[in-house]
Amino acid sequence: MRLPRTPLLRPSHFHTGGVSLTANGLVFDHTYGTQAREAFFETSGHAKLARGEGKRRKRGHTRVVINPTWLPADELVAVMGANHADRLGLAYGMPNPYERTWAFSQSDDSVTEEQSFVAVAFDQSNEPVGYVTLRVALLRVPSAKSASLHIEVPMVYVETTHRGHGYGIDLSLACGDILCDVLRATCMALRAGWTLSQHVSAEYETAGGATFVRHVERALDMETFRLRAVVRQGVELDEVDASECY
Repeated sequence: MRLPRTPLLRPSHFHTGGVSLTANGLVFDHTYGTQAREAFFETSGHAKLARGEGKRRKRGHTRVVINPTWLPADELVAVMGANHADRLGLAYGMPNPYERTWAFSQSDDSVTEEQSFVAVAFDQSNEPVGYVTLRVALLRVPSAKSASLHIEVPMVYVETTHRGHGYGIDLSLACGDILCDVLRATCMALRAGWTLSQHVSAEYETAGGATFVRHVERALDMETFRLRAVVRQGVELDEVDASECY
């Protein structure tokens, strides 16, 4: 079977959420405030989060941007590393310079389109307070009418002086929105008869990192349930597989 020569995802597939697909790859610039946090606390189910809940809810907005043009990757690491002993560790999984393209490649029997990027959180003063590095890859095997969405979360970091104020929550909300937009676009782009699987892998050393990934996984689970009712007939959407998180 002849392999496709172009990516499946196109700008026209991103029209229902906050993510755009441009010549510079995935673009996202969104603000999270009290209303978003209210919804999060109502659905999180984590009693531990109730402590300090009021402080987190009432804090001002957080702006989350993919690959901010005014803050290169090396400057981001320098700012975040001002109070951190291991700057090399902070750069783990971070593309430097940022990847500003939705890349496409072919192998013997499959095609892949992908991008690694950084979602940076800014406070009300537009100062960076944290970030998450992500890799999203869509693999297609046309002969099997099989597609798989692979999501990697190498690093989540909130600057030490800003911890405990809910910035990690806002970053997890943003990541959930970004990844659900990609999932939604993929479902709408696939033709009837195809199967789409989802795989989340993450490396974390703290309970906070594990909680972050569970929030993202939960967002994908909820979007999967919703999409099964609205995607075109004949596209089979599998459950989220997060077995490679450790």
